[in-house]
Amino acid sequence: MMLTAFWTRGEKLEPSDGRFTLYLLALICSAPTVQLRRGSCEYLCEMLQKGSQSHLAGAAFLKANCLEAFRRILTGPLDELAASTSKMMIALATSCYDVHVHMLDILETVLAAIGSPSSGAARVMSLSELFVALTGERTIEVLGGVIELPNIMAFLGLARSSVSARRELVQRWLENFGSSLYELDEVGEVFAKSTLQGLLYVSARSTLDPEDAMDLRKVLPGGSEKA
Repeated sequence: MMLTAFWTRGEKLEPSDGRFTLYLLALICSAPTVQLRRGSCEYLCEMLQKGSQSHLAGAAFLKANCLEAFRRILTGPLDELAASTSKMMIALATSCYDVHVHMLDILETVLAAIGSPSSGAARVMSLSELFVALTGERTIEVLGGVIELPNIMAFLGLARSSVSARRELVQRWLENFGSSLYELDEVGEVFAKSTLQGLLYVSARSTLDPEDAMDLRKVLPGGSEKA
């Protein structure tokens, strides 16, 4: 899709204008047709991938307060729209760290949709990619958001899927903490008790470089005691 300016209310908006992002977000959240909403997701993704003032796009998103609309989309009846929105959210999360942290509030919704029997294959895959993207940073803000999740077994359960791409996502997520699918039974058992216990378990056994493993334990509550 070629990035071009939009005209709205007689005013020309360029992709470099933060209001351009606001306009796209408004279309994603409430445009009258699914095609227009999905097209706006694709347009915003392309704009961010091309580096068109991504920091301005991130600032516009924080101003727009779209998370509630995104929740409805991710758990709504339209798999393709949910998948497109997930991909757009990944692109936005990479635009700036503040956006990434702000999106952590939607993780519980993401997990619920992953585990829902009504979610189609495309939605499950895109939501799983969103989960990995939002929880992959080993920072105190991101891990704090993960710890607040009562359970992440809907995601970890994908490791037993017959779809290799799903298994690979779980493998990538575990590797980020120095674990692997080879430890899935033990890791899954601990994560089933609580997310914090699961993270403490993998951090204590982490195969990351010693300095990275130490940093991981330091940002987890109680983890420094085992460092």
